[in-house]
Amino acid sequence: MTPSQGEAVNELFALHYKGSLRTAYRVLRCKEDAEDAVQTAYCAAFRNLHRFRGESSFKTWITRIVVNCCLMELRERRAKPPLPLDIVESTVASNTATPEVLCYVTEVQAAHAKAASRLPKVLHDIYAESVIGGVAFPEVMSQLGLTRAAAKSRLFRARRSVEHALQPTIQRRAA
Repeated sequence: MTPSQGEAVNELFALHYKGSLRTAYRVLRCKEDAEDAVQTAYCAAFRNLHRFRGESSFKTWITRIVVNCCLMELRERRAKPPLPLDIVESTVASNTATPEVLCYVTEVQAAHAKAASRLPKVLHDIYAESVIGGVAFPEVMSQLGLTRAAAKSRLFRARRSVEHALQPTIQRRAA
């Protein structure tokens, strides 16, 4: 496209832009959606300008593209109806914890530390390393010089004991 052809195209688009916006608004009844539809339509028209045969006026051609874009927008709206704002607000909860939650977490952490400290040494060592320390199970197993079966058994017993000790704290929260 030569510079003079580009200027002519820009002039054509500018000449029909306001009318296209009015048409889109009449179909969509929303200023922002109308602007989006016109922008989409004008991009499509520019990409397909070589297909304009001149059998109708440019205004008719661009208006048809705008209306088609509006109709696609309406179809998308029907396929995905908007959620009411109150539903969105209720589902988008704040990530900050409430004072009650912070208190409960602190209480559970204290109860967990107390339960872990009361484990017998043979259970405490494997529990402290793998659960509290986050060390991989095979590494803990080799550090403590245990067979796989012995390490699994001790870890299971330690977890069961800690869970049992935490039950009263968790049940108070549920009540």
